[in-house]
Amino acid sequence: MASRRNSIEEEYFLVDRATREVVGDPPDTMLAEYETLLGGQVSPEFLRSQIEIWTRVCTSLDEARADLRRLRGTIASVAAGHGMAPIAAATHPFARWDAQKTTERGRYRSLEADLQGVGRRLAICGLHVHIGIPDDELRIDLLNQASYFLPHLLALSTSSPFWRGENTGLKSYRIAVFDEMPRTGTPERFASWGEYRRHVDILVAAGLIEDTTKLWWDLRPSARFPTLEMRITDSCTTLEDSLSITALFRCLLRMLWRLKRENQRWRLYARMLIDENRWRAQRYGTDRRSPRGDPGADRSGCASFRLPRRGAARARNPRPRNQRPPPARSLRPCALRRSKPPRRACCRRRLAD
Repeated sequence: MASRRNSIEEEYFLVDRATREVVGDPPDTMLAEYETLLGGQVSPEFLRSQIEIWTRVCTSLDEARADLRRLRGTIASVAAGHGMAPIAAATHPFARWDAQKTTERGRYRSLEADLQGVGRRLAICGLHVHIGIPDDELRIDLLNQASYFLPHLLALSTSSPFWRGENTGLKSYRIAVFDEMPRTGTPERFASWGEYRRHVDILVAAGLIEDTTKLWWDLRPSARFPTLEMRITDSCTTLEDSLSITALFRCLLRMLWRLKRENQRWRLYARMLIDENRWRAQRYGTDRRSPRGDPGADRSGCASFRLPRRGAARARNPRPRNQRPPPARSLRPCALRRSKPPRRACCRRRLAD
């Protein structure tokens, strides 16, 4: 079943408190202080100007709130001692990505060598949510169905309209930057856990990826934990926004699991339709309604697709079971159909009789 166990990952920029500029090379002593206070719940990110934290495995929203508040408070207090502050936003409003330095770790150096300019532009921060799903087959089944809701979650989280001092016109420019990488976007659809593993094994055997951590889809089975990891959302500025999105994602998976328990499922929509909603969420966030005044749409502007179903017309106008179907009309031209005799001729025959 889809459990209530969850974990939240957040990424922040470190900025100078006086100038608000991104600090491209924070001191190593600050990271050591973080690790002393937070243990295994903090790590440097791809760029030295970023820091990543994650909560413990939580079983309730209150537990997640307490742990995330503690983590955010510790990050802020330690940074303040070095004249810095963290900001929770998916892009920095005016930072230059080409002035950032890559963290000196083997994995990040490998990514930089592989991705080149695309990787160096990753001055972006996101919110990732893990929901525990121990069963492999269920994890894949929910991956297929939950993809429909990803644009809605993105629309609720957008926090990156600015890039290098320019208003891009997009509510989430982070998505535009991240989509330059390979193996991103709406996840593929798989019939089973075995099919998913076979596709991964093909990439690994070809030497294209080392493991599934290189699958950067908006939603993916975690490589390290028995969870579904939602990755589409921007880093949220407020604590309550992060928690609300976490709760919504957990409820959606719980709803899909309950449908499956009742031998039902959510409709599987074509990827082109999901990607259209994804673009609208990236472009408008929650600022625009769906095109043509779609009454079923929400404030995110994501269209509510209504696909035709077989027998839909019959379902709208059912025929009683005891009613015979009407006789088929003749397909002969009208001139060949037998017509009734004129009324006057009928009267003559009756009088003659």
